[in-house]
Amino acid sequence: MSYNVHGPSIPTPQKLPNLNTLEFSRSYFGSGPDNLATTTWTAISRLRLHFCKFATTEMMVELIASFPRLEFLSVSQCYTQRSIRVLDREIQMPSWRLRHLALDQFPAHAIIHWMATQSAELTVDSFRILSLGAEPPTINALLSKIGGSLRHLELPWLYLSELHSPQLLLDDVVLLRPCTVLTTLAFTEHHMHDLGHGVIAMLSHITSPRLSTISFGMRLNQGYLDVHWEEIQTALMAYASSTLSAVVFDICGGPFAYDVVTPYERAVPLIKKRLALLEATGLLQFKYSDNTANEVDTPVPTKLRRSSFWQRLWGRIVGRQEDPIPLITL
Repeated sequence: MSYNVHGPSIPTPQKLPNLNTLEFSRSYFGSGPDNLATTTWTAISRLRLHFCKFATTEMMVELIASFPRLEFLSVSQCYTQRSIRVLDREIQMPSWRLRHLALDQFPAHAIIHWMATQSAELTVDSFRILSLGAEPPTINALLSKIGGSLRHLELPWLYLSELHSPQLLLDDVVLLRPCTVLTTLAFTEHHMHDLGHGVIAMLSHITSPRLSTISFGMRLNQGYLDVHWEEIQTALMAYASSTLSAVVFDICGGPFAYDVVTPYERAVPLIKKRLALLEATGLLQFKYSDNTANEVDTPVPTKLRRSSFWQRLWGRIVGRQEDPIPLITL
């Protein structure tokens, strides 16, 4: 059921005492009198907002704040009639101990800024930024707050392709220095572009003595051999003798993907050659996704696997999965 101010009302928490997971998808939240933010959902531990529209950014944040016992929070592709980067008024954030936080480009900046500037306690075990809509300084402010608890971090690398200069200002880079217990770091954007010096700078700011896995998502499309492989290798080799156990390249796109320029079997030796020192340590690993549907973590039916067109269509049908949370849709 989709929610809007003129439609049917949502059942109250009192009528659903055992409900712990809630998803709002393709819903509109207006400024009417039965605004959901006036309800406190004390039993809900998992919340997902996907393709929702809000009258104001404050209304969206108020809704999120009405779930005081969240452990999982995923917000993606949510829009407001008036986009703002900083809230116009104070909204109290509950003290949360989040096991999983996933944010998309819309409306990442407002939510991240709100979380970073609140005095309430916030710990996050796994933080996934699906695509960046916030500048590095805003993300850095949140990482400074949650870095002592953060063990798993996923970031897209595509936005860093514009940062070509090796002389980057700190405001240009997501700083990982506060993430002192980080165990896994993943750059998850599969569309291959020049990594730029931004990712290299990020790698140089890692301070966690527990880091075990660094992974890169990539496609074998035009330009993958033009990446700063030597500089990336130098940055990664700094951790080769520590707790690092794997550097994984998750390669997406099979023989029928429209933009693949090199078969997987030929590309891997080429990449290994450019990362020869890293290969010699035994840390280098490759994962292969043989169809484009793996981008949405949903298997393609066998009859569709030969056509990239049908693969892409199937991906649109099943939708993108931002997190592994079982959800009840409203």
